[in-house]
Amino acid sequence: MSAAASVVYVIGGEGLAPVKIGVTANLKRRLGSLQTSAPARLSVLWTTPGDVTLERELHARLAAYRTSGRSAHARQTPRPLCCKARRRVVGGRRGLRLSRP
Repeated sequence: MSAAASVVYVIGGEGLAPVKIGVTANLKRRLGSLQTSAPARLSVLWTTPGDVTLERELHARLAAYRTSGRSAHARQTPRPLCCKARRRVVGGRRGLRLSRP
């Protein structure tokens, strides 16, 4: 999956502790796929163009917040860490325009 065709995302549900960090070429389909097994309504909390390199960097930087498995992290996952990880992988300045809810 190329960076131009994919996005790195953080998806979570209202009032739920874990969030899902991943990469996909179709965010709407991925959200729907995760929603089928979720007890509450999920939403995209953060997204930016990227690939598995950025996803791995996010997992590494957010390891302290991991609750279980490879992809679930605590709800208090700080958005600034996501932004720093993106800058480290793809470069750029501090004022990046990133999607958020």
